[in-house]
Amino acid sequence: MWSLVAPVVRWPLRSPLRLIGTVAALVLTLALTSQCTSTPSPPPAAAPATTSPSPTPTPTPKRSSMADLPDRDAPIETKLDTSPVPGAEQVVVLAAAQVSVAYVQEWGHPERTRDEWLAAMAPLVTTRYYEHLKTVDPTSTFPLTVSGDVVELAFFDGDSASLAVPVTADGWARGVSVGLINAPNGTWLVDYAEPIW
Repeated sequence: MWSLVAPVVRWPLRSPLRLIGTVAALVLTLALTSQCTSTPSPPPAAAPATTSPSPTPTPTPKRSSMADLPDRDAPIETKLDTSPVPGAEQVVVLAAAQVSVAYVQEWGHPERTRDEWLAAMAPLVTTRYYEHLKTVDPTSTFPLTVSGDVVELAFFDGDSASLAVPVTADGWARGVSVGLINAPNGTWLVDYAEPIW
């Protein structure tokens, strides 16, 4: 028996190329044989009929075919759409403008006590600027009337802004330059203000 099998076993061992070819042929034969002999699993038994409504069937995910795959040589789109939402910046600038107008209107109240004046300013300003306002004597302030539209001087990615508020005081047309910072909670706060003469 060995004399019949020995030449068959020795033939692939005489050359590395014969050995690789023989192993590849065996692997391919075994793969094809196992695929052909596998039996499909039987379908599940039908559930008994009940009077309750049947649940909505879950959609079967679609299997992708080679036609569904993108072309390997096609350029891959990596650019994100970072264009601003129409009107979004205007809304943010408007919020900053409203805070700057409120600040200008609260600033000129010489009739208030120091505590009343600071309490009115506190929700509109940064902590740093609030410390500066503690050094201001409210009796030295004078009423300001907003006399026109707020002008945007600079706007930096929604983090900070510089606006000009046109005002009249004592019959003179003037302006106030207001610098604002957008706080982490999204509220604009005045960080500085100075007159434009």
